[in-house]
Amino acid sequence: MLTILDSMYGNEEERQWRRKAALELAACLVRDVPEKELWYEKEKDTRFYYAYDPGMYALTDIPAVSALMRTLAEGKTQEEFREGFFALYRLDRRFQYNEHRGNQRMYSYNNSSRTQLTILEYVKAFQMEMIPADTVYQAMFETIGLASSMESLSLLVAEHLRPFEKNRLGAYLTAAELEAERPDPESPFVKTGREFFFRAVDKILDVELKRGDLPTVFSGSISSIKRIFGMDRLIGILKALGNDTLDRTTYYYWSGTGTGKRECLSYLLQNCWPLEGEDAGKLRELLKGTRIKEQKMIETAMYAPQWLDIIEEYLGWPGLKSGCYYFMAHMNERFDDRKKAMIVRFTPLTPEELNNGAFDVNWFEEAYALLGEERFGRLYDAAKYISDGSKHARARKYADAALHRVTAEKLEAEIKAKRNKDLLMSYGLVPVKGQEEWLKRYEFLQQFLKESRQFGAQRRASEALAVSMAMKNMATKAGFADVTRLTLAMETQLVKSYAVFFEKKEAEGVSLSLSVDEYGRASIAAGKDGKTLKAVPARLKKNEYYLQLKEVYTKLKEQYSRTVKMFEQAMEERERYRFGELLELCGNPVAEPVVRSLVWIVDKQPVSGGSRRENPSPASGFGQESQLTASGFLRENGLQDHSGRMVPLDAGDYLRAAHPADLYQEGSWTAYQKFLFEGGKKQPFKQVFRELYVKLPEELERTHSLMFAGNQIQPSKTAACLKARRWVADYEEGLQKIYYKDNIIAHIYAQADWFSPSDVEAPALEWVEFTDRKTFEEIKIEKLPDIVYSEVMRDVDLAVSVAHAGGVDPETSHSTVEMRRAIIEFNLPLFGITNVTLEGSHALIAGKRGSYSIHLGSGVIHQQGGHQINVLPVHSQSRGKLFLPFLDEDPKTAEIMSKIVLFAQDNKIKDPYILDQIKA
Repeated sequence: MLTILDSMYGNEEERQWRRKAALELAACLVRDVPEKELWYEKEKDTRFYYAYDPGMYALTDIPAVSALMRTLAEGKTQEEFREGFFALYRLDRRFQYNEHRGNQRMYSYNNSSRTQLTILEYVKAFQMEMIPADTVYQAMFETIGLASSMESLSLLVAEHLRPFEKNRLGAYLTAAELEAERPDPESPFVKTGREFFFRAVDKILDVELKRGDLPTVFSGSISSIKRIFGMDRLIGILKALGNDTLDRTTYYYWSGTGTGKRECLSYLLQNCWPLEGEDAGKLRELLKGTRIKEQKMIETAMYAPQWLDIIEEYLGWPGLKSGCYYFMAHMNERFDDRKKAMIVRFTPLTPEELNNGAFDVNWFEEAYALLGEERFGRLYDAAKYISDGSKHARARKYADAALHRVTAEKLEAEIKAKRNKDLLMSYGLVPVKGQEEWLKRYEFLQQFLKESRQFGAQRRASEALAVSMAMKNMATKAGFADVTRLTLAMETQLVKSYAVFFEKKEAEGVSLSLSVDEYGRASIAAGKDGKTLKAVPARLKKNEYYLQLKEVYTKLKEQYSRTVKMFEQAMEERERYRFGELLELCGNPVAEPVVRSLVWIVDKQPVSGGSRRENPSPASGFGQESQLTASGFLRENGLQDHSGRMVPLDAGDYLRAAHPADLYQEGSWTAYQKFLFEGGKKQPFKQVFRELYVKLPEELERTHSLMFAGNQIQPSKTAACLKARRWVADYEEGLQKIYYKDNIIAHIYAQADWFSPSDVEAPALEWVEFTDRKTFEEIKIEKLPDIVYSEVMRDVDLAVSVAHAGGVDPETSHSTVEMRRAIIEFNLPLFGITNVTLEGSHALIAGKRGSYSIHLGSGVIHQQGGHQINVLPVHSQSRGKLFLPFLDEDPKTAEIMSKIVLFAQDNKIKDPYILDQIKA
């Protein structure tokens, strides 16, 4: 029978037949089934965690029967509705569902009832004059239940309907109401439903506001009332609260299971709204003769901001509104649309930045000046009811720092001892005595970030975020436009403060000084009698001046590393710099070689940091992401490209570090590679010779890439090698990398445990997916910025190469082979080699003793027509002898190039071990 019913329900064309069958089945259940057989006992299904508990279930709970019964409530005509309503009404009376409610526990996210009819259908029946008002109230308070009824009727007084709420009201509202996402108070159905709602609310509140500590019969239904109205109710709630404090938990979340006095009254206060026309004058009249204190009204303004304007006028506190929203912005964890709309009037910071710990110093100073110390303190006390303990403590720490109630020295000691992130983020807010103090704080933050490397990935990510917020707060306090400008200024100032150490100074007969080489790397130079010494004499190791010099040398090494990392990350994130800023940075001897060795590209298009840019022509694999007009190396008057052509620039023109994707699009990628080789120039990181990944045409419409699917990896090694590339392992989401400016999250999916070593077969990569950081919706690959796509795929390729498992060759990735092929092509003429040709992933060598094939990925050598030739590399001997166009030299590339040179001149080989293999 159930199979027949299920198949009937699935056939949409037989709606009338299903309705007829549903009417007959309903009549049968009411008329023919004995009462004791209406319910059956069901055992717990242990296969699922979220499953119904064992207990008594109605025959109408059977899915096929339940679905069939619901067709009776979907009447398209008044006659169909009337017919279906009375059939379901008789079922509800026959089964008496709520009398059996205690026999089972249903997992539910709302106060749903088990009855066949909802209160909305009773309201519609009343509107159609099918039933009297008493029947509606009986259903509300008895048959259906008050909680479920008030939850449904509250939708009719909502200011805005969410999608699932529109679905619930879809059969009762007009198309115009659904489009406006708001019930029309003048529509007949809404007007009728609201009348029932308000009468029920009056009855409930008349009882609840006179309660003592014990719950009333209505206390369990309070959470179903989503909105009440009127200043009279506000005063009644405050009177009922008396000296009791507001409930913190209720402000954020209340499941409705609590029936305590403070919980219920706090919930009602939060959901009480003023009526049109109510003002401060009426509030003043209603407060006369009451014992409601001024502090309670301040707490009300904070807890229920819909009353803020009226209370501000009543108190006569200029700045109360600004102060309240200041605390909400800096202490709340979530903001509804109304609060967001107000907060953006006071601060340019986004809700996410505020939650992460960003602090608007200007807003704080403005609110504090308007309110004064005493009133600001009272507002701060009231703010504890709208935050958890940690956020309230954070606001106190920020205020103490901004008001100079703590010193920078005291904060440094506490941060070092406890690594407290809130104190760290407040550190930059303490007023400074002189501009040189900003530099000291900048160094302290960088040292904190450096020390976080000792911790796990999640803590490192958390502390890195805290440092970024601390930098943002300090940049605002110091008057910089953003963190980038603060960083550039501090790095330049850092070197200037060490200028004296670049001059020679004699210590125990030896002249010592700092020097910076052509690549920006610092070293300690020592000389005696006009001759340069290879190393500092051992007897000076404890010399006071030498120790000072060594400390500065260490800081310059760290600065070099930070600078290289900053510009590599800036290339990936498409960070823009003004031409004038980069020229100023060239006054820094550490940063200048880095800046001048990179290829820059002019970007004329304003870039919004918080939005994702789309590619207008994705089919090509590379879209026009910005208006790129010229590229080249930085010179005093502009950019000089690979051919020597100068492009003049103004100080305000925007540049960014060129990515291979930009040069590929411009058509100059190969030319720049050739220029670097012929000039013997090195770059601080792989820029021009960086691996590039083009979007595959077959993947453009997908939201995930299968480029590396099937590669077996070692989870722990994968997580370890990617942590330096800002990937974080999450227990639920696996490995993910977040691009905050583009609002993109990249996910690596594999059936792996990223937190512990695998003791079974190594898992295989499945796919790489991209989602929106705010909406969590999947993003098509064609919509991704080309540089983001390329960098994510490069990271995954790195994981496959380094953390491979089994017999997978770690050096055979397509991008790595292509990069080595380009390097070898440029190196062959330098060595005067003409008997080597490159085909695919192999170098083919026509030697004097034989012909050979060398794989550009693995470096394996085969003699054509023969066996493999085993040559053991000594990587340290190759470094420095073969030119590679980037400072982070790849030993495998040097090894392969050395083998090509060796076998191209096989007549010069003297090693008997190799010769024996060739002859064999």
